[in-house]
Amino acid sequence: MRRNKISRDTTRRIGAVTGLVLGFVLMKTLGYSGVLPTAIFGATFCVVGAMAAERWYEARS
Repeated sequence: MRRNKISRDTTRRIGAVTGLVLGFVLMKTLGYSGVLPTAIFGATFCVVGAMAAERWYEARS
């Protein structure tokens, strides 16, 4: 039976969105608010999430 594999781009997108949500939750948990902290946390965690997802994809294939 053949397993459906998702593409590397899809994995990267899922990781980026997950990182974005985690960054927002962490920001709110730490008590930060405003445009600048949102941009910093969002961009940082989005990139880190995408990188982690891509490494996970490489390890599985």
